[in-house]
Amino acid sequence: MKKERIFLLLSLILILILLFISSSINLETMKGKIKSVLYESNRIVIQLENNKTKIIIFTSKILNLKQGQDISVLGCQEIWKNQTQFVADKIILQNA
Repeated sequence: MKKERIFLLLSLILILILLFISSSINLETMKGKIKSVLYESNRIVIQLENNKTKIIIFTSKILNLKQGQDISVLGCQEIWKNQTQFVADKIILQNA
């Protein structure tokens, strides 16, 4: 009986820790006009006009994104190989 209570208590503590970590992640919004779209094997790389940060979407799907479209991207900035990139969670077309 004591082992069951210990496992239950540990499970609840881990759930609370995961909730805290997930709530502390700050999502940001980036807006702009698409300068280029590059499709690779498991990701899409988008470059916006007037912005050096690349937007990365980890997917193998083909999206209907074209140069000149205005988009709004929800995601978070990360540094990978000493370069800043924006990992997208959601993309919204502004002038669909």
